[in-house]
Amino acid sequence: MDVAGQLERLKALRAAGDLDEPEFKKAKKLTLGGDGYKVEALAKADVSQDVAPVGKVGILTAGGQAPCLASSIGALIERYTELYPSVDIICYVNGWAGVLLGESFLVTPQVRKQAATLHNHGGSPIGSSRVKLSNQEDCEKKGYVQAGVSAKEWAAGQIMRDRIDVLHTIGGTDTATAALGLSEYLATKGYKLTVVALPNTINQDCYPVRQTLGAWTAA
Repeated sequence: MDVAGQLERLKALRAAGDLDEPEFKKAKKLTLGGDGYKVEALAKADVSQDVAPVGKVGILTAGGQAPCLASSIGALIERYTELYPSVDIICYVNGWAGVLLGESFLVTPQVRKQAATLHNHGGSPIGSSRVKLSNQEDCEKKGYVQAGVSAKEWAAGQIMRDRIDVLHTIGGTDTATAALGLSEYLATKGYKLTVVALPNTINQDCYPVRQTLGAWTAA
């Protein structure tokens, strides 16, 4: 997101009451790099109508393979590109393993243009795994975290380092539950992470969702 876009986002947060005036002025100064004289120029500049409610989005697929994983990723990229093209989107490689290892990649403009092709493919183009943040022993054994380092806390640290505002998790109940726990933990640290869990499983066990992606095509 460019400076003008960031400034518009700050204005939206102030209007919504999420930032008071002193906080707004401080954030604006940081955004402008301390150059207050730029304010008037930015105010008069043509700013994109894309006033995104978030700055950065993360996507991951976790758990077993199921139909619609690729299509779900494609749909998310298409929709964000349509509504908020300035929002950065990163994909974590191999589910929670990618979060723990800090392995991710940015969705480039070229990928955005070709996102629709994912609807014609199966599997997960960003990789998936059965790594669970709740299984501390397994995370240590496989080298995802050092001995004595909480997997959930380490994952939370990576989310903060990546500055993720919204995390889309695509998977089953375990994936959704892990994401919820991560969000709740981050909240205790004063970091707001919005989790959007997309139920994609052949098990059809994500209550109260009546029809999970993957279940119908696997039947």
